[in-house]
Amino acid sequence: MKRGNNINTNRMFLTPNPFWNKIQNAVWYINSPVVVNEIGKWVKPLAIVTGLEIKRRKLSNHSVLSSAVSALAKTGVEEQQLMKIRGHQKVNSIKPYLQLHDEHHKAIINKIRNK
Repeated sequence: MKRGNNINTNRMFLTPNPFWNKIQNAVWYINSPVVVNEIGKWVKPLAIVTGLEIKRRKLSNHSVLSSAVSALAKTGVEEQQLMKIRGHQKVNSIKPYLQLHDEHHKAIINKIRNK
């Protein structure tokens, strides 16, 4: 869902509006970042609903954000955009999220072999 024009934050997550279904024409979010630990409460139930294997895995809001940034990077989103989404000020702080995936490794090896 696209953010409304009234959103003035670059945060990836916005605070859910608890009254969105009680007020006519209300939107599902409030224009503020989610409070500390709130995202962590959503992680396990969402992982279960989506069918992810969660046994013996530590799930946290950081792992979700890290995975989201890695997935966005994989689709070609540029570093400056990722920094803005995550609220990072320096390029070096976003580098750990830009890990190469197996497909990238295979593509690099194939390029080298085909030269």
